[in-house]
Amino acid sequence: MVTISAGTKRDTVIEKVSSDMLDRIAEKGPQSQDEREVFQKLQDEYGQRLLISKKNGDEFEFKAIDETGSTTIEIPPETSENLLSTLQEHIRTTVSQNMI
Repeated sequence: MVTISAGTKRDTVIEKVSSDMLDRIAEKGPQSQDEREVFQKLQDEYGQRLLISKKNGDEFEFKAIDETGSTTIEIPPETSENLLSTLQEHIRTTVSQNMI
């Protein structure tokens, strides 16, 4: 019989919920309060309004929105990867705190 610790179960749930939240943000934009808060935190850290979308299935793409709100600027892949990692960490932290 294989026993899975409570911590491992919790981590698995956090990863699943976090992944679902990231997908929702990329597909529909931040909708829930938690989604809006984590995305706003990312934008505040980056210093510009952002858009996120999925391209080629599992790849995420970020674009910055200029000050007028009328033009989007594609963000380089390396910076997008850093933004994605930061967003994932913010999401995991929020999900973990909400599971207490």
